[in-house]
Amino acid sequence: MKYSEEDIRKEYDRLDRITGVDTSKIAIRISSRMTRKLGEFRKSGSLLRIKREIAISSRCLDDEDLFYEVIRHEYAHAVVDLRHPLERHVHDEVWKSVCRQIGCRPKATIKLDEKYKANSRPYKYEIVCKKCGASGKYKTMSKAVQYAIGKGFGRLTCRKCGGHSFDVYSLK
Repeated sequence: MKYSEEDIRKEYDRLDRITGVDTSKIAIRISSRMTRKLGEFRKSGSLLRIKREIAISSRCLDDEDLFYEVIRHEYAHAVVDLRHPLERHVHDEVWKSVCRQIGCRPKATIKLDEKYKANSRPYKYEIVCKKCGASGKYKTMSKAVQYAIGKGFGRLTCRKCGGHSFDVYSLK
């Protein structure tokens, strides 16, 4: 089954009855561009015009367990923000108590099966320090990759040894 924004809203309405919080004004967005995260709760604006949004990666829409885990995780962030708008409770005890109340694992991250990892973009570049051999992989032509190949303004420094000389390999 492929879940939709309507399914998310139905679950949030059910959870609203459990928590006594109204999340109906929080925007829900399904994103096909989210590759590093499965979900995200965002708050922006000023105190007079606060905008709240929950974004869910489209990678979650095919798996029932993953879908409900991710949308409940983000719902818990929204509830904590609505109850404590001036405080910051990322994955602390306040957030964990809401998770337990709504039937969500109180964990900051979710371990993904190999089938979900395969949907993310492959690494395209590897940077290797010539001094100590430390390496890092990158999916895009990031600033680090640009600095390493001499195209960007700035200087890349190895976090391990402080070296400034690198080899760049294409992993395509």
